[in-house]
Amino acid sequence: MNHIVQVVPFQDLFFSACAIFIIATTLKALCFLSFTFYSNKLSQASRRDIQNKIYTKYMDSDHQFFLDHKQGTLLYRLLNAPVNVGTVLKLVPDIFVQSVKILFLIILLFSMSPNAAFGILAVGTLFGFLVKRLSSVSYRFGKEVTQALSDQTTIANESISGIRQIKIYSNQKLWIRKFWEKINAYFYYKFRSQILNAIPIMILEPLIICAIGSIGILLRIKYGNRMAELLPMLTVYMVAILRINPSLTIIGQHRMLIMNVLPDLEMSYSALKSPTRTIHDGRVSMKSFDDKITFTDVTFTYPSRGEVFKNLSLTIRKGQTTAIAGPSGAGKSTLMDLLVRLYDPLQGTIQIDGIDLKEIRIESWREKIGYVSQDPFIFHATIAENIAFDMSRYPMAEIIAAAKIANAHDFIREFPDGYDTVVGDKGAKLSGGQKQRITIARAVVRKPELIIFDEATSSLDTISEKQVQEAIDDISEKYTVIIIAHRLSTIKNADRILILDDKRIVEEGNHKELLQQKGMYWRLHQQAVSEESSKTVTYASV
Repeated sequence: MNHIVQVVPFQDLFFSACAIFIIATTLKALCFLSFTFYSNKLSQASRRDIQNKIYTKYMDSDHQFFLDHKQGTLLYRLLNAPVNVGTVLKLVPDIFVQSVKILFLIILLFSMSPNAAFGILAVGTLFGFLVKRLSSVSYRFGKEVTQALSDQTTIANESISGIRQIKIYSNQKLWIRKFWEKINAYFYYKFRSQILNAIPIMILEPLIICAIGSIGILLRIKYGNRMAELLPMLTVYMVAILRINPSLTIIGQHRMLIMNVLPDLEMSYSALKSPTRTIHDGRVSMKSFDDKITFTDVTFTYPSRGEVFKNLSLTIRKGQTTAIAGPSGAGKSTLMDLLVRLYDPLQGTIQIDGIDLKEIRIESWREKIGYVSQDPFIFHATIAENIAFDMSRYPMAEIIAAAKIANAHDFIREFPDGYDTVVGDKGAKLSGGQKQRITIARAVVRKPELIIFDEATSSLDTISEKQVQEAIDDISEKYTVIIIAHRLSTIKNADRILILDDKRIVEEGNHKELLQQKGMYWRLHQQAVSEESSKTVTYASV
């Protein structure tokens, strides 16, 4: 160390100044690097965490939550709004740094000339007042931008999801016009927001120059020919003011930007804090379904609709195929929604082997269920992934075995890539019957103890219906099955048929017994026979 001191001439003023300059510049660069690193890390981590919390909240919300909100709005709250939360968190530290710089420079100015410093404070106060007034307009524009973006997302999502129907009905121009209205609204308000955000730059520099000029004139008037004596101090003063200018500009711009994106912050906060209904989990783990499912005096009402069930009671026994039929709107699918606990009844109880369903852990109960709906959910992945949902849970042999049970194996083998065939968005490469058989395989591969078919053949053609029905009949011999049916031909072999109407079970028995009663089932059956006869006559005439 002594050797270094002897070699390096620190006593040289010029050398010391250069060394201090190099050290200061290096420290400044390191500080800037640290600031950039941590501010960006905070910004991105906050965005990630907020999106994760919102998504988790969505997944934990009850089914009614998704019926009450537009899909596009939910997507905007999840994907777009949290981005601006991260933006604001990156701007706030910068505002703090610039404020510290301004404070230091104002203290310096006060040490030189309090009167001149008060003049600069007056300019800063005027600038702050203007920015505040502009910020309220920026906030209003920001709300319009947020709404326009949310509407864009909704329209784009709906139109892409329904593109087949839109094209069939030649409705493209209508949807293009609707989308144009929203993107034009976004353009209108976003453009004005950007112009508004540039105003602080445009107004501050003239204000600063006016302040400097005014101070120079006042000094000239006061000191006259002695003005030259004040030039060194005036030079330092001008440099300080010019250093304040960019900091004030940055603060003004950042405030305007924060106010502009504040509606997104409010939306994110609302998404996180607004109460949502959740299905409270039970504590009892369901080991197996051994005996029966019992609905006792169940009453249920949707929040936005009338009463669906009132004092409804029924029993579903293990090992049997139980069919539930009735007129449209009677609540057949709602009954299954209650059974899988998408909703809870308002009154009455649902028991599994004598245990209240509310006391059973939801996951442990749903693991016992295979569910096939009338609208098969197929996602953009391979056939094997669509059957398994989670490829890590099932070996390929089990996936193939499930496909065979569902009468899907043969058509899957016809694809060049077999089970590795990517089916396209929403199963675009598959027919309706093929989609349905894949969802049946998905239900079977879980090795459930109960399989629910919720009008699984209602939207299929005759050939596809026959193939799916064969799969259902085979499954019915091995599993406890509940069939929700619109077409009575699909349930005539059921062990028990329950007729749902007028908020309750009005008839019960097998196919033969219900026909003999000549009640509602008999009327529905006669209507179905009549419709089938009409179709036969029509085809024959063609």
